[in-house]
Amino acid sequence: MGTTTSHEFDTRNHPVLLLFAALKHPLISLLPYLSLLTVLCSEKEFHDAARRNDTGKMQELIKKGVNVKAKNKIDRKALHWAAGAGSEQALQMLLEHDTEVNERDSFGMTALLLASWFGHLKVLQILVSCGAKLNSENKDGLSMLHCAAQRGHIKVLEFIMEDLEDIRLDRVDKSKQKNSRFSVTQDFEPKSR
Repeated sequence: MGTTTSHEFDTRNHPVLLLFAALKHPLISLLPYLSLLTVLCSEKEFHDAARRNDTGKMQELIKKGVNVKAKNKIDRKALHWAAGAGSEQALQMLLEHDTEVNERDSFGMTALLLASWFGHLKVLQILVSCGAKLNSENKDGLSMLHCAAQRGHIKVLEFIMEDLEDIRLDRVDKSKQKNSRFSVTQDFEPKSR
């Protein structure tokens, strides 16, 4: 039963393949697989609602039993999407349900790094106040200071350098770039305030 031939797949751990197997073999009940597919669609819908800051839709999906900690194929949770989009109310709601603020996606990005990368100062401040790890870095060795500097987010840089004490400004990332607003890139052009 656990073996496969060249024409079959081992469907024990693949929900979508289980659905196709159920369609191929009418003796297998479709109901459990359809509800599983509905849950998977609801989780994507939940991620999208977090990104859009649609707390009403998020609340509706939570009441239906959606997994607020569900990850997509690049290991992003709704918390990542809310932080990257600057969705403050969605972020607050997620922090009430999902206390792990330092979880990484497949690129090593945390919610804190995404907020820095996209320049969402208020989201960054919320995450810091909830205990997000300040010295985290992604798989390329980029810290929140690198992320903000590469994108020219001056207010985020000011917050990091002036208000956060645990950031080492002289650290070098994996591409030998220093955590300095003057050495990020040659073509760096700060955004206007």
